[in-house]
Parts: sequence; C-alpha cells; structure tokens
Amino acid sequence: MKKAFGLVLAALLAPLPAVAQTIDGPFSSTAAITTWWNSGSAPNFNAYVYVNGDLFLTHSGFNPWLVHHYFKCYGTTVYKTHCANMRDGDRDLSNIIALFPAGDEVTLNGTLYRAAAPGNYNSVDILGCPTDDLVDSYYKVGSYWTGFGPPYAST
Repeated sequence: MKKAFGLVLAALLAPLPAVAQTIDGPFSSTAAITTWWNSGSAPNFNAYVYVNGDLFLTHSGFNPWLVHHYFKCYGTTVYKTHCANMRDGDRDLSNIIALFPAGDEVTLNGTLYRAAAPGNYNSVDILGCPTDDLVDSYYKVGSYWTGFGPPYAST
C-alpha cells in the first residue's frame, strides 16, 4: 500500500510536460526555430522561413511555397511571428498600426496613409521593408513623434 501511495505521489509531483510549440513561437533562439521546422511538428508544406527579414531556412513539403516570418522581440531573447512592440517588425501592416492610438497620423514610406484626428500631433512613419531576396516584405516603425521632443527612431 505504501509503495502504491508513493508511486501516485511521485506521479502527481513530477514536472508537467512543456506546452507544445506552435508555428508562431515563441522560440528561445534561432536554433530552436530550426529544430522545430526540421521536426515532425512543422506543417508539411513548402515554406520560406525568415528571421528579421533575412531568409533563414527553407522547409520542403507539399503544395505551393508559403512564407513565414519571425522577429526577435525587442529587449528579449524570444523570437515570434508577432511581438506587439513598436521596436519589432511584423509581416502584417495592421498589426503595426494597431500599436498606436487610432487618432495618430500614419505614414507608410513617407506617404500619408491615415490622417491624424483633429488636435492630435502624434505621427508614426512605418517602413515597408523588402526581404533579402525580395520574395516577401515586412513592416517596421521608422519613427514615432508625440509632438514633444525628438522623434523616436527605429533601428
């Protein structure tokens, strides 16, 4: 009886398995991205995989080629598809725009994309960035100005 109780107690106290990784991350390193795409976890389709705008690896499978982006999230060692920080890139322009208040002026590559609300002096310039082999593009904040002081400039 004591042995059975001990086995049950050991099973309850054992560490839980890690949560299964998803295609969007988070990944702790570029090596972890490679491991995931080369494991049986990755979807079975052809893919170009980019990290911070550079072609990182290709994944062979079936169907037409798809593109997947990862960005190193600012101030962390984490890589994800969408970091939700104005210092990070994103493949989806609407995700970048959503980081800023709805009344802010938005320019895309220097051209007015959305006018500011009356009395709002905040302005964000978003840059469309081609990837290294021009297959796809992503977006990042070029600068953000709140109307006071120098504008924040992206790196």
